[in-house]
Amino acid sequence: MTSTAPELVRRLRVPGYLIMAVTSILPLIDLLMAISPMHPGTVMWRFGAVGLISSAIGAPLLVLVLVYALALLCGDRKVVITVGVIAALVAVLMFIGAGSFTLDALQMKGRVNPAALDKFKGASALALVKLVLMGISAVVLALNAFRSAKLMKRETVPATRRGATLVVGQPAPKAIVTERADVTT
Repeated sequence: MTSTAPELVRRLRVPGYLIMAVTSILPLIDLLMAISPMHPGTVMWRFGAVGLISSAIGAPLLVLVLVYALALLCGDRKVVITVGVIAALVAVLMFIGAGSFTLDALQMKGRVNPAALDKFKGASALALVKLVLMGISAVVLALNAFRSAKLMKRETVPATRRGATLVVGQPAPKAIVTERADVTT
């Protein structure tokens, strides 16, 4: 008994989704532990938290792309839509984070030791670039996922042929039965 490619891809489905979920969720839990306790009202905490997020978001986004690829291979339209929604949320959060980070960096600049100011500016610029690039990447992923889901919907619409019935086991309408009787006579 030989397996076809679609069957083999379907066998990858459950372990693939499971491993990718664990691979993306655990780093996010580590990130939450690193930025706890949360003090969003404090400029230093926000600056540090968004800086850490800018470094940590790349791996979960990469895993999201792999989930998207597996969903496309398996024809899982709902998963493709879910990837699009998650990517859109990540994009919004990255752009909000970039704006917040810029303002916080400007406020923090006055508190930095003048000897370390150049290093602070470089690290801040790098974190800002990461946030913007990850936001753009997430937008591209979201748009592609939504477009793919739309195409998948079109492809799954069954093509009806003349004389086909939609319900299995249901007798065909009389017009079809009569037409078939004429063909055989």
